[in-house]
Amino acid sequence: MLSFLRRKIKKIFSPTVKIKGVEYFHFRYTCGYFCDADQSYELCKAGDGFTAYVKPIGKPREERRKYAVNADFALKLEALLANNGVGKWNGFDKSNKMVLDGDSFALKLTNESGEKLSANGYMRWPKNYLAVKEGLEELFGTLDKGE
Repeated sequence: MLSFLRRKIKKIFSPTVKIKGVEYFHFRYTCGYFCDADQSYELCKAGDGFTAYVKPIGKPREERRKYAVNADFALKLEALLANNGVGKWNGFDKSNKMVLDGDSFALKLTNESGEKLSANGYMRWPKNYLAVKEGLEELFGTLDKGE
């Protein structure tokens, strides 16, 4: 009963965030516990354009790749997130305490209205997590190909 009430209270104080006019986005996930076992994707609005960053698995953060991208890239990101209900992920904070060496994720987003979205998990994932992760890999993967 107590955990049910905690979830209800958290939902009240973590309302759905509108995925429109993304000003900042950061998604990170881990794949094990070796050195630099995380992958991350980041998008930051800078004036009229955007800067995207990709940190590959096995590389330190200092070696992340930087790309100048246009508003079309940001709109594709917004569509991916909105179509998969990521706005409802706000406040997601779950973990599987039975797993000691598992994987995790963290997502942060700020929209043009200043609303902030935060979600994270350890061996627990929100709805459509895999579709979002794969979509981000595909979208940010186009940067290396120059598409």
